[in-house]
Amino acid sequence: MTNKQLILSELNEQQIGPVVDYNGAMAIIAGPGSGKTKTVISRCAYMIEDGIDPNKIVLFTFTKKAANEIKERLYNKIGDISNMVTVSTYHSFCGKILRKYADRLGWKKNFSIYDDNDKNRIIELILKRNNNDRIKARQLNSSFSRFKEKMISPSLAKDNATNKYEQMIAEYYEEYAKELKNNNAFDFDDLIYFVIRLCEQYEDILSSINQRFEYIIADESQDSSPRDLKLILFLGGINMNICLVGDDDQSIYSFRGVNIDSYYKFIDNYNLKKYILGRNYRSTKTIVDAAQSVIAKNNNRLEKYLYTENNNGNKIAYISLQDNESEAEYVSRTIKTLVNNTEHSYKDIAILYRVSFLSRIIEKTLFKNGIPYTISNGCAFYNRIEIKDIISYLKYVANPQDLVALERIINVPRRGIGDISLDKIMQSCQDYIMCDKMGLDALKNIKLKGKAQKGLNNFISIIEQIRCDLSNGISLDKIINKIIKLTKYEEYLLDLSEEELDDRINNLEELKKLSLKYQTLDEFLEAIALYEEDTKTNEENDTSDKVSLMTMHASKGLEFPIVIIVGANQNIIPYQKSLKENNVAEERRLFYVAMTRAKEELFITRPKKIITGYQQVSFLQSQFVNEINPSFIERR
Repeated sequence: MTNKQLILSELNEQQIGPVVDYNGAMAIIAGPGSGKTKTVISRCAYMIEDGIDPNKIVLFTFTKKAANEIKERLYNKIGDISNMVTVSTYHSFCGKILRKYADRLGWKKNFSIYDDNDKNRIIELILKRNNNDRIKARQLNSSFSRFKEKMISPSLAKDNATNKYEQMIAEYYEEYAKELKNNNAFDFDDLIYFVIRLCEQYEDILSSINQRFEYIIADESQDSSPRDLKLILFLGGINMNICLVGDDDQSIYSFRGVNIDSYYKFIDNYNLKKYILGRNYRSTKTIVDAAQSVIAKNNNRLEKYLYTENNNGNKIAYISLQDNESEAEYVSRTIKTLVNNTEHSYKDIAILYRVSFLSRIIEKTLFKNGIPYTISNGCAFYNRIEIKDIISYLKYVANPQDLVALERIINVPRRGIGDISLDKIMQSCQDYIMCDKMGLDALKNIKLKGKAQKGLNNFISIIEQIRCDLSNGISLDKIINKIIKLTKYEEYLLDLSEEELDDRINNLEELKKLSLKYQTLDEFLEAIALYEEDTKTNEENDTSDKVSLMTMHASKGLEFPIVIIVGANQNIIPYQKSLKENNVAEERRLFYVAMTRAKEELFITRPKKIITGYQQVSFLQSQFVNEINPSFIERR
């Protein structure tokens, strides 16, 4: 048997098609668990065995982790020759192109690449130079990234401005671009942006790139932005040996600028030949068919028939609980039963949720029941940035000698207190405490200059107002709410992506609800401290056998024998904002992704009511539960 025959012998008929037919423009539409990566690896191996120069193949991924996994699997398949294939993220690939041609754009080839912190520092200098303390650096940072994602130059941004505010943003964008060039630097967004500019402006460069890279494979292409697709089109050249690999039913990142319509249009406009990988090797027939019954409700999907030859398996278990605490207890009991009565271990189980604040009660209940867990692509509730910020305010209000809390919050949100002023503040407070005096007294006696003094006065005023409210018996949830309002903390979060903003605001709401269980601030802070210490001890006694907790978004690309989807309520999944914006189709795709992570068992739970302090808010079950074909689900 030849090497080519050996490669093909390991594939099914659907996978063989795009492996042997590697010339021209095509799209591999790979359903969940259909052996997508195996097909891509086999395609590269077959091309090389068929005489294609491995140096002429480039395979794009979205993360370095994915690139490393493909490199390893390709090496295991074909050995050292695999090192000649370019497997890279878009940004890494474009960085190397710029190293070669940066001088054509007016940069030197030894340019720096600025990260977000570097970017913010330059923006802060620009704002300072323009005496503008009304706009936050992070807001401009996001605006500049959006411009570059849409391939909008500073001059075009100025031309497109329709009001004074937009004109001001465009002028700052122009100033920022000049600053980068003066520093011989690109930021992360520039890497793809300027490679596309090179391709547009210099035919000789584009020709050289096309001669160097003749075969383009783009993994997870349903998540490609219009800019990514534009880059792929340039790289395809006149031969258009482009292969988009992905699944439109798993496009779930519109909040990152991904537009599934761009993917559809690319396939249609350039007449890409379609290969469907429809056989699912991962899940039981019941899970595959149930997931299909949900995703089929979306319109304008690429046609595909998904199936499996696995056994039927158990029906999906759907459990409606009285409230979120009952739901968490049920989940814990179910996990205990599965681990104690079957061959499964904790690491075989994943708990998925739409928004991260839902994990708080699950975390607490798992911990109480001695169930080890890990939060994938996230952190424990009390370790989240916004929670630690507000708790630090509470800690300092309770104890003005807590210099760790003070240092965290004195300039959060930013109040114009720079590093020199901060050093002076911290040293003065340290000196006062050494003399058995209160830290707040030290703050009142510190003399700074300009904005720093104004910012310090603002901070002192906030702390005094909160302390006054506490002494007057104001409840802790209202205290937290006042901290958020006085510090304008929600405005501070505004430049985050819409998805992340909602998540953090929900986390703050959850913190308010938690506080209602405590009569005093000291009790609340003590409970948090004990919980953090207990979970830290739990981590130190860690084994790798843990239940995985993660958002539905974070679960993409993973699989587990047992999946438990919690919080399956309307306004949670689909999320309330998506309902308002009529973007239910993407929420349905997200639910589909969550369902198809399960290999053997799938549980879906929901609380009829969510306890919020002393109140209970009622919810209807998710419309997606109703969309599951009744023959595949067992309501308990």
